[in-house]
Amino acid sequence: MRDNLAGTVQLRVRDGAIKGFDVARALRDLKQALLGGKGNAPTDVPADSTRETTFSRMDADLTLAAGVATIKRLDVASPVIHVSQGSPAVIDLPKGTLNVVANVKIADPPPADLRELRGVAVPVQVAGAYDDLRYRVDWHAVAGDAVTRVLERALGAKGADKQNDESRQDRIKDLGRILKGITGK
Repeated sequence: MRDNLAGTVQLRVRDGAIKGFDVARALRDLKQALLGGKGNAPTDVPADSTRETTFSRMDADLTLAAGVATIKRLDVASPVIHVSQGSPAVIDLPKGTLNVVANVKIADPPPADLRELRGVAVPVQVAGAYDDLRYRVDWHAVAGDAVTRVLERALGAKGADKQNDESRQDRIKDLGRILKGITGK
């Protein structure tokens, strides 16, 4: 029966949790790696049943053909993050596997400890058998996006008053810490 499933599915869930991965913790680890000068963070993380990502809203639209669901729209929101679908976004029901990229962004306004990652897209790939999922954060894509954002903020700060100059200097220092985190030097 699973091999022949076809049609569309709309999913609407409120106040839930995705078990196995804590996105907010991964983002804090990312920030530490980028700004702390520790080089690359681990890329492949196994599911951990003690961790979870809570959300206030999850909406998804899927199409099914021959038992394979393709996520056409994903919208997950919490006070800390906002998630949308990336590519690939496939759930293979007959094989019992997932291969989904979730694009994670910090919610606005960002928590104080994650303000440096405001606007940065964090691609998280969830792949594997249902009972053996692995999470992979594309740190290199994140680092490039983070550098671009910090550069835009640093170079975009105009004005001659002292407060703007201090703010611009802070953003340039953030850029230096990010570059140190990427290169490890």
